[in-house]
Amino acid sequence: MGQDGRAGSTLPLVGLLREREALVGSIRRRESLLILGPAGSGKTAIIRSALGSELRGEALVHVPAFGALHDLLVIIARELLRSGHKRFRQSVKSAIGDSEFWLAHQTSIHLKGLVWTALEHEPTPIILDDIQGALATRPTASCNGSSSCQG
Repeated sequence: MGQDGRAGSTLPLVGLLREREALVGSIRRRESLLILGPAGSGKTAIIRSALGSELRGEALVHVPAFGALHDLLVIIARELLRSGHKRFRQSVKSAIGDSEFWLAHQTSIHLKGLVWTALEHEPTPIILDDIQGALATRPTASCNGSSSCQG
């Protein structure tokens, strides 16, 4: 699959090399970086390009898209297990045999605590892509000025 998401197509990053270098440098320095731009401006292409070359083999978690917060936590936990994150694997020794079964039976609160603790002890860059989709699925509440809200 090419950088534009179509099979058999590979397009160069024209005009985005500075942004790509900033992404690679930020990940290697364990610094935060926010890449903003309208749909189709090349944000995902920058990430895919960096992951496919300089960042190949780096200890990091790439989340291409997610829906609810629980989905995000499951994806991060799955990637931490897959990448061999020592602290996370120590925390969830029982999951090593059948991690998908284990992940399917975890609450968000439990996963959040495990992920948070593991990343505090062994920081690992996390790349979140397509967060707009997650924002669109966020529940909303309507309040009428009193203490009662409806979601």
